Amino acid sequence: MYTESQKYNFTSQGYLSYDKKNNGLRITQKRDPKEYSSLLERMKAIKMEFQRGQLSSLKEDKANELIEKITTYGNFEYFEIELGGKVSKLPRNLMNHQLKYLRIHVKGTIDLSDVLPTLQHLEKLLINAEKIVTGDFSTLKNLKTIGLVAKEWVDDYQVENIKSTQSLYVSVDKLKHNQYQLADVEKLETLSISTHSIDLTQLQIKNPSLLTELSLKTEEIKGIGHFLNYNKLEKLKIQGNIGEQLTLDKMQDLKLLELNLLNCSTIHLENAKQLEELKLHVPSSLVSYNSNLFNLPSQKIVLSGHLERLNGQQEIELNADLQELLIQSESTEKVDLPQFSAMKVSSLFLDIKNLECFDKSFKNFPGLGEIEVKNLSSDMNLTRFENLRKIKIDQAPKSETVCKIHYAENPNLKEIRVSWLRGILSIDDLPENVEYVNFDKCYQVKDISTSKVFKHLKLLDINSIDGKIKLPNAVLPQKVDISLQNFPSLETVILCCKTIEYVAPSITTFDNIKVYNKSSSDHYEKFGRYFDIHNKYQEQLSQQEKEALYHFVIAEHKSEVPLKYRQVFFSLYGKNIPVLNQYLEKYYVSLNPEGKKINEYNFKGDAKKIILLGNTSTRKTQLKEDVKNLNWQATTKVEQADIILLGKKYQFKSTPSSHVFFCTEKDLVELCKATAPKYLENQTSDNTTLVENVKELLMSNTIENELLALELIKNGGMPEQLRGYILFVAKCSKENKVRTKYRNYLKGIVSEGEKRFLSLRLTQTGENNTFVYDDLRNALEPKILDQFMELFYPDHRNFWIEALKSLRENKQLRRSIIDDRLFSQLSRRPSTLGHIFTIPFYKDELEYVLSNRMFGDNLVRIRIEAIDHLPEKILNFPNIKHVSINKLNMADFTGIICKLTKIQELALLDFRHNTIPSDIGALKNLKQLRIYNNIQSPIKLPKGVFELKKLESVQLNGKYYPNWQEVKHTLLGE
Repeated sequence: MYTESQKYNFTSQGYLSYDKKNNGLRITQKRDPKEYSSLLERMKAIKMEFQRGQLSSLKEDKANELIEKITTYGNFEYFEIELGGKVSKLPRNLMNHQLKYLRIHVKGTIDLSDVLPTLQHLEKLLINAEKIVTGDFSTLKNLKTIGLVAKEWVDDYQVENIKSTQSLYVSVDKLKHNQYQLADVEKLETLSISTHSIDLTQLQIKNPSLLTELSLKTEEIKGIGHFLNYNKLEKLKIQGNIGEQLTLDKMQDLKLLELNLLNCSTIHLENAKQLEELKLHVPSSLVSYNSNLFNLPSQKIVLSGHLERLNGQQEIELNADLQELLIQSESTEKVDLPQFSAMKVSSLFLDIKNLECFDKSFKNFPGLGEIEVKNLSSDMNLTRFENLRKIKIDQAPKSETVCKIHYAENPNLKEIRVSWLRGILSIDDLPENVEYVNFDKCYQVKDISTSKVFKHLKLLDINSIDGKIKLPNAVLPQKVDISLQNFPSLETVILCCKTIEYVAPSITTFDNIKVYNKSSSDHYEKFGRYFDIHNKYQEQLSQQEKEALYHFVIAEHKSEVPLKYRQVFFSLYGKNIPVLNQYLEKYYVSLNPEGKKINEYNFKGDAKKIILLGNTSTRKTQLKEDVKNLNWQATTKVEQADIILLGKKYQFKSTPSSHVFFCTEKDLVELCKATAPKYLENQTSDNTTLVENVKELLMSNTIENELLALELIKNGGMPEQLRGYILFVAKCSKENKVRTKYRNYLKGIVSEGEKRFLSLRLTQTGENNTFVYDDLRNALEPKILDQFMELFYPDHRNFWIEALKSLRENKQLRRSIIDDRLFSQLSRRPSTLGHIFTIPFYKDELEYVLSNRMFGDNLVRIRIEAIDHLPEKILNFPNIKHVSINKLNMADFTGIICKLTKIQELALLDFRHNTIPSDIGALKNLKQLRIYNNIQSPIKLPKGVFELKKLESVQLNGKYYPNWQEVKHTLLGE
């Protein structure tokens, strides 16, 4: 119905420009139309897009005014107001346009009565609104199509004034006049009415022989026998209550019949010799039906509804012309279908949740080529369908029925797709001529191996449920053993089976196969990596090299790989295969003897030769000095090296030796640091003084002292008590070269979180840097964050909130922040303690804050975090009604919170107990209770909570109860 807009090439108003081919304009902004009047003058079509952009905020008067201004310009053929507009009337300036197509979709009322009768050129009218006022249609001589969708059509009697219309679509919740007369409509071809009631005897269509399509969707249809007057119908759709019986005959031109009848007990249809498609919704009231329904010469039958009403003992020969049969059941009751037979049906679709027996109901279908089944609930034997080419079978994920599918050696069956099956699936059960196999989300699958030969199989896609929904004693695949001998045409393998424990070497026999990994299982990652390399370089690989690839990429135990394979694998690097380099960068450890990093071996005192390949972030002269301290020697020849350091963009010019070790720059740095002296890290009394001296150097904020501290740390190690201060200098030193040197030293030492910290941006200005603090907290351990913030805050006082959240050791600094910054903020709203953020307080700090005169007796809301305990001073504020506390302990819960009897809202965050004190029953005014705990066991509520009569809602154990008084009785037993 909305295809007319495709005739026009639209541009956007926002561009304020157009191409010569553009003749339509989408308007999304509330700009003065004068600014783009020249553009409007050229346009033939306008779309007002009210559902987004600036226009979505326009009120009714402004929306009407804007459209009136826009229609001042141009001569439009097409005008559309898209969903969301608050327009309530048509612009009067449309009278000056030769408008052919008008489409309006608004949320409220639309009044067309002033303008619509004047649009003499209008051919198509489509309106969707809550309430419509159309006005007189009698003057619209060219109007061919009308579509109205509304809850109310105020002047719906105007439909009787339609004269030239060929298509009429009306969907109104409740028509005021259900006895329409269309006696003046001369050319009506399509009529669609959706409403509460319609009387066909009153329609009196002038030329019923022209009516080819009739659709009725109503609660009640009167005069159903009047259908006999419309014997030229080609499409007939009926939904509603027509009475107990429907008899249709003499409709020889009928091509589509769709019936959804309420309370109908008998259906009779004859003589529809041109019927192409029959859609029959079986009502729950059906008692009998004429089997001639299924003998009509339809090419397609769709059967739905209450199929349990059909007679399972009846034998029905479907018509000889039938090609497609679709059967869907609404009910979960047992469905016993009739015994259908059909000679030419090529496609069968079933969606029946509880089918008695598939094999009984579909016994004789010799022409069947495709079967699709949803909600499988019966065994299926496909042996008799000799022409079957394709099957798609889905069992409901929550079904508990174990169904079996028997394929037999069907020579024409090429495509098999099965999902959510609870029965056991096996490759051995498949017909040998199959080309595509997809077992998706199936509960039971045997090992992926076979002794059969599948000459034509191209795709093998297997996805087992694994551990998501377990069946007792389920059969799941543990082995993949496929070879070119059994699958000579196999092109693609897709696997998602986490239970696989073994991939056989026979996989190396394939010359060209694509393997996709859809599982996080390490077995499949290796499986996929092997073929990433194999598929791209297969022409360069010998069988022995394929086997070497298999042993190093797929096989589990590298230390048990024969020496010859290790040497063959290393020889592949001489072929300069980039994919292989990527593999080595990521999995180099697995190629080392025993699969370890170099710092896990005891090389102390061993004279080793090392080669530095590629680019390194540390200067190679420095790295060479470092390896000298290990008693190692740098070499320039790969074949002589005992250890190969892999930098960036490295290349092999010769083959490594079979006993070589691989490492990265980070590995080497870690090894050097691990073997360096660490006197600063020793826990002695003398050492304490040294560490304090280094700390003073780090905190001095001078370049010379920061560099001196770094030298001492390099020589003496990095004690944990200095970690936060060192990270501060690496991040915030005023000198770039200092930051660089510290970061180079920290490579290989810092954690992944500390790596993220070093890349964070901390330059945000203004207070309440919530997102920055969240990043800091996620990156650094609490103790290290404490150290960092102690140095960071003095120069970044806008981070005072974050400093209070993280500082714990330096109470003097915390008190200064409370005096300098917090009191100023709290004084703005003295009735609330913690409105800016959840303030973490020590007991003495909170007592100090509450002693401030600003609070008086007016404190009604607190939002805090209890670092240790709550002070009893809180009880001096009996009017507190709203309480939110992090980490409240049980003693303070009982001794303080439960004595504030005027509390109406109580939120406990990070609550670390699994019980609530019975004293909570004293909070008689409590309306909302929210408890968020971080322990495994659920919180148990005391009886007192159930006796709180004013309690309205409860958040507990991950569940929200908005109507507590209604549900509490069901939870009392729990």
